[in-house]
Amino acid sequence: MKKSEEILDQLLIDKMHLYQSKETLDTSKKSTCDFFNKKNRTLMFATSILFMSLALFWLIFDLISKTGIVLDNIASIVGNSLLFVSSLLMFLYQIVFWGKVQRKPIIFYTVYYTLVIASVCLLSIGHNINCAKMLAEGAISSDEVFITYLEKQTGIYLSSFCLLAIVLAPLPRKFHIYYFGGLLTLECVLPALPFIPGSEVFPLLQHIVVNTCFIGIYIFMYFVELKNCFLDRHLELLSYTDQLTKALNRTALESYINILRKREAKEDIGIILFDIDDFKKYNDTYSHPEGDVILNKVISIAFDNIDKEKQLIFRYGGEEFVVLLYNSNKEETIKTAQAIRKAVEDAELPRDDGTLYPVVTITMGAAISNVNKPNFIKKVDEQLYFGKRNNKNCVVYNGEIVSK
Repeated sequence: MKKSEEILDQLLIDKMHLYQSKETLDTSKKSTCDFFNKKNRTLMFATSILFMSLALFWLIFDLISKTGIVLDNIASIVGNSLLFVSSLLMFLYQIVFWGKVQRKPIIFYTVYYTLVIASVCLLSIGHNINCAKMLAEGAISSDEVFITYLEKQTGIYLSSFCLLAIVLAPLPRKFHIYYFGGLLTLECVLPALPFIPGSEVFPLLQHIVVNTCFIGIYIFMYFVELKNCFLDRHLELLSYTDQLTKALNRTALESYINILRKREAKEDIGIILFDIDDFKKYNDTYSHPEGDVILNKVISIAFDNIDKEKQLIFRYGGEEFVVLLYNSNKEETIKTAQAIRKAVEDAELPRDDGTLYPVVTITMGAAISNVNKPNFIKKVDEQLYFGKRNNKNCVVYNGEIVSK
């Protein structure tokens, strides 16, 4: 199996563990959010091509026209080179991971955005040096500095719009708002400092306005991405969970089993199948809405007695539920089943409908099997019905009642 497919499958399993027993997701947890979605990745791919083209164009234009736009001073040379090299690396990164899960994207994007801001800062300093040189040579007057700055440096000045890539594709940590806000502030102020060559002609006010807009757009896009992300996750939550009990549904069960089968997993898996004893009679006596209440209470008790980071509960049918314990053994499986059965009995949920017990109880079948075996759930189903024929409210393993 491809490595990227394995990563995606593991992400889905991780989300199943997160989704079970949840009615809504905690919006304070950003771990479920994917800012490196198809839209943002396409944007970065396109802008990396645009930035490389921009850097190459002005280098070639400068060589042909001899205007000295990027080759006249070291700041412009380094800035233009840095823009090209960093964009080339981002381009290659997107190509390598096209259609795949990206490796360490937060680190890579943070470094790339930092280099882009640094290149824009160096290009601004280079612009200043050129304008200051023209002013010193008398080619322009002090009143014409800003107009000349815009006219003569129009092409390279477009490098500031490279910052748009950063603000339109934000990163998933609040830290990045402060980090890039600080860098954009530095990029704006640094060329105006007295010890920086050409600082006397730098249009600081205009840069403050532009960079403030960029920071504002970044913050806005961050919260838009966050909102869209959680909307997607909540839709996924609805598609993988049973809305009454908050257990995972049959779709999730089939997806989970398919993932394990694709891995050709050789590890044994613990399987527990249980249902509420005489549930139909409870519904007939107390009404279906009351039956739903009891169903919900029983599953809530079950959730409290499993390790939700390692074990999963699926709604298998009406009042039937499956607990899967990955890479488990007989002892752990029986222990988990016993804990759930006893907790339900100890909850003393009353019933007075002529059944064997005065409280709500469950019967559980347990087995160890492998998902690659056909009809692997059938074995545990047989254990469940053995318990039903033997006074219920028990755990059955391998045809033997192990808990009563």
